[in-house]
Amino acid sequence: MSHYEFIWIAAPTLSPEEVDSLSQGFQATLKEKGATLLKNESWGKKKLAYKVRKHDEGYYTYYLIEGSHAAVDEVVRRIRVNDQIIKFLSVKVDLEALTKISGRRHSREEREPPAPATRNEDSTHART
Repeated sequence: MSHYEFIWIAAPTLSPEEVDSLSQGFQATLKEKGATLLKNESWGKKKLAYKVRKHDEGYYTYYLIEGSHAAVDEVVRRIRVNDQIIKFLSVKVDLEALTKISGRRHSREEREPPAPATRNEDSTHART
């Protein structure tokens, strides 16, 4: 099974309850298609970097999905016909690579910071 990150932005004209209702509908579609929702985060109403469909704010929702491409395609199809969703992005991710990267990042943070560089007067790059 593949893993996907999926972010969608709902119009700011919706109420939080309506956004939750949309989210539950998408989750039901994923479950119906045999996908598993590993992570579901509602990031709330945030300002957009630029206007999208004449909106400068939107309700952000993030999913981490484990499932088939067909399950994600079905959610994308439903989002495209829904005027209340102003933008979305789905990306296939390699979780093994992500865990390796995060492990490297943590080990790098645990190391001591390098000693500050000292100025070498004998350097050929020194100004004369």
